[in-house]
Amino acid sequence: MKTSRKHLLALTLLTALSPLAPTAAFAQLHLEIAKAPDQAPKIAIVPFNNDNGLYPIVETDLNRSGRFTSSSKNLPANAAINQIQASDWQAAGIPYVVTGQIKQTADGFEVHYQLYDVQKQQYLLNELLNVPASRIRQAGHMVSDAIYQALTGIPGDFSGRIAYVLRNPATPAERYTLQIADTDGEQPKTVLSS
Repeated sequence: MKTSRKHLLALTLLTALSPLAPTAAFAQLHLEIAKAPDQAPKIAIVPFNNDNGLYPIVETDLNRSGRFTSSSKNLPANAAINQIQASDWQAAGIPYVVTGQIKQTADGFEVHYQLYDVQKQQYLLNELLNVPASRIRQAGHMVSDAIYQALTGIPGDFSGRIAYVLRNPATPAERYTLQIADTDGEQPKTVLSS
């Protein structure tokens, strides 16, 4: 099921982006959800301790889902990673809080993250990931997948990949490249050129 969703997403993006190919030749792919529904649940992302750029990936993934409004800005004054005061978050109108810590290990990084339900005053997730240094970005997508599934019951697909074709009309013979990238368009790699 997950593989077919990935293929469907790749085909949809390929079809949707093909009219834009002449103007987007070899440009960075940028996908954006303009606005989540007005009643979308809010998720506060408290910046992770010792963060290596992971929490902004989680924030962006959850916003791009169109199902949530997530932010690491305008948090309650005493927002702390290990001390969640439910009353502060309730007063701010935020039903879910994500916290985390990143610790460097001999083999890479240890990512410990939590998802807290403010209304129930309990953790929905309290997980630990061990990832090599080269996959720290993918760890952010994996955290997003887990949060999305915990809140919707549907597996997340932020750690998946997308494929798309770029056309470069500026070359003497039009050149096409098949690119594969993270679902947010980052880390593109050319798979095939013609």
